[in-house]
Amino acid sequence: MKNIIDIQKQNLINLFKLIKENPDLPIVPMVNYEIVADDCSMYWMASWGESRIDSYCIKDERVWYLSDDRDEIFDHFFEMPIDLSAEQEERFIENAVSSLPWIKAIMVKIELPN
Repeated sequence: MKNIIDIQKQNLINLFKLIKENPDLPIVPMVNYEIVADDCSMYWMASWGESRIDSYCIKDERVWYLSDDRDEIFDHFFEMPIDLSAEQEERFIENAVSSLPWIKAIMVKIELPN
């Protein structure tokens, strides 16, 4: 079993690799909600989580991730026309979800301290 330091090192190595391979992408830290559950302090301790390339859009006061369930994204923003074949429905969902203002970025999870 890996220890905490090894996990942190691996997470940072992966992040640095993504930055090196994608220098023009923004880096977006995604902070776990449990880290800032109160306002007792000016700073909160956290740990480096996993990082990945993904796309996101901010709409209806929520951050949506392209890697998330696209059916949930589709259901939130669009309505399905009636009488489509399964293939047409699949294409319609793909086109609808793709039409949202996605921003490609390096997403970094900021997790509870280990």
